[in-house]
Parts: sequence; C-alpha cells; structure tokens
Amino acid sequence: MEIPDSEYEERRTIFELCKWINSKLRALEPLPDFEKLYFERSEKNIKKLLEEAVPIAKLGLYFWGPWLDISVRCLAGNGAYDAELIFKSETIRIEVTCTETDETTMRRQALARDGVTYLMSPVRRERQQIISEPAPMPNLYEVWTRLVECAFERFQRKAEIEDDPQTAILVYVSSLQFLPLQYRMKLMEQTRMYLQTHNSTLYGVYYCYDQNQGVDGLRNTRRDLR
Repeated sequence: MEIPDSEYEERRTIFELCKWINSKLRALEPLPDFEKLYFERSEKNIKKLLEEAVPIAKLGLYFWGPWLDISVRCLAGNGAYDAELIFKSETIRIEVTCTETDETTMRRQALARDGVTYLMSPVRRERQQIISEPAPMPNLYEVWTRLVECAFERFQRKAEIEDDPQTAILVYVSSLQFLPLQYRMKLMEQTRMYLQTHNSTLYGVYYCYDQNQGVDGLRNTRRDLR
C-alpha cells in the first residue's frame, strides 16, 4: 500500500486530516503484510503518515479553539519543512522531528519480521538478523532521563539551523514509555532556557507525546520566555 504525494499533500481541515489518517490506518490493518507496512514503514509515505502526519494532526488539535478554523497541508518529500498550519490571518510552517533511534528502528523491524521483541532490553543486528534477548528490568528513571535527553537533542539540532519567525519545531516523542509529568516539565524548562539564551525567533517549540499524552508547547513570545 502506497500513499501518492498528491493525496498526502491535499489541504484538509484539522478534523478532515484526523479522519483521513484513521481511514489510512483502517485500510492498512486487514492487509496480509500489515506488520511489514506498519513497523518497517518502507512503502511510499507510510513513514511520513505515522511519524509526521499523526503528530501534526495532534498539534492542529492543540491549536484549535471555538470560532477558529484551521487547515493543514502535510508535505511529502524532503523540503525545508513538513507541513503548514493555515489560519485565517497567518500560516505556520511546521518542521517535524522524532525520537526514533537505531534501537527503536531495530525493534520495529524485529516486530515486523518475527512478531515479537523485548521492549527495553538491548537489541543488535547480526548480518540480516535482529537479536533481541530478555534482560533485567532497567532503571526507569534512567530510561526517562535518556528519553528527555533525546527529545531535547532533536529539538536543538533543528533549532541550530532554523530561526524563522513563522516556523515551529514539532518533536514527536514516539516512545511506548509513558513519560511522567516531572520529566515533561524538565524538558520544557530546558527548551525555554535554550530559546531565551539563544534569543531564538522561532514561532514556537512543541512536544507531541505518543500514548495519548497530548502536546506541550512554548510559543516564542516575551511572556513565555521570561
């Protein structure tokens, strides 16, 4: 199953985008190669659907309010940004990044090929085979700390090359781990201090969390950065 660029890039209202994403996921589910499509994400625009369109839709819902119409245009390819949030009076460009690592990618590939993997144990590649073996329960405080560090590093990497007042950075924290509130607060404070220290003119920075944990955001205004 592939998603053509023309379909992926169609302008939709935020609620139409959510409905379209669900329709694509429901179309994927009954296919015999669902595991390969969903976890390996090698077909055209499937990776973009899962790692960009989903958090973009959540960000659009974060912005939505009564009397406010929001349209979204997700962009295929590798352009300067990944989507546009279109309001009546302005358009915000969205640059998306996520916390995928070599380890999480290998775990997804193991799920696609073997149907099972260990969530928090070490994983490695041996030639064409991915090895995931059971291990003692890790220290969750260390796991959460590493996740915060990864999310902040993804933001910082984008912020170092992007400083457009009409561009927002969206970091998708695509982890199956539930990140406790105090760690999310620590991530937001690190981000606020970075924006303040570097006098960034970015429109804002937003963290979208998997596991239905919602979106945390900093609008880059004098009020937010004090």
